[in-house]
Amino acid sequence: QQGRVLTLDPRRVYPDPDNVRRAIDQSEIDALAETISARGQLQPIIVDPADEDDRYRIQFGERRWRACMQIGRDVRAIIREHGDPAQVRIDQFIENDQREQLSVRDMVAFVAAQVASGQSIADLARATGRERARLSRLHALSSAPDFIVDRLDDLPVRGAVALMKAAARNEAAARVYLDGAPLGTLTVAGCE
Repeated sequence: QQGRVLTLDPRRVYPDPDNVRRAIDQSEIDALAETISARGQLQPIIVDPADEDDRYRIQFGERRWRACMQIGRDVRAIIREHGDPAQVRIDQFIENDQREQLSVRDMVAFVAAQVASGQSIADLARATGRERARLSRLHALSSAPDFIVDRLDDLPVRGAVALMKAAARNEAAARVYLDGAPLGTLTVAGCE
C-alpha cells in the first residue's frame, strides 16, 4: 500500500502531536473545506503506516484532513515510512513555511526544539534553506519575556529581538511601549 493513493475514513487519521505548525486558523479550514467540496481534494495528505490500532498519523496535510473531517468526506492519503523523526520536523517546517508562512511562535518553537536536540543553527540553515541570521533571531526569541511572547505574532522578528534587548535594559519601558501599540502597528524601526 505504501506510495499508492488510498481513500481513508478521516476518523482513522490523527494529527501529529509534534507537528511544527501549531496555529491553525479556522477560517482557512472553512475556505479549504469549501474548495474540497466544490473541486475535491486535489493533493493527498502523507501519513505514517497504520499503527496497532489501525490508525494513521499525519506527516503532511493536517489542514486538508481537518477540512475533509469538517465536511464528512473521506481523505485521500499516501502512506510513507517516516524514517528519521528529526527529518520529518525539518520537512514539516519547510512545507508549512512555503505554503503559508508559519506563525512566529511556531517558527520559534521549531528552531528552539531543533537546537535543543543538538542541531546547530548553521546545520539547520543548510537543512531548511533559511538564512542563519533569521534562524538565530528566532532562536533568541525562545527566551523572550512573556509580555513579548504574547505579541510575537504581531511583531516583526527583528523588532521582537530589539524589544528583548530593550527589556534587558529597561523592562518597564519596553512593557509601556508594547502596551501602547495597537495590534498591527509595530515596525522594526519603532521597536529598535
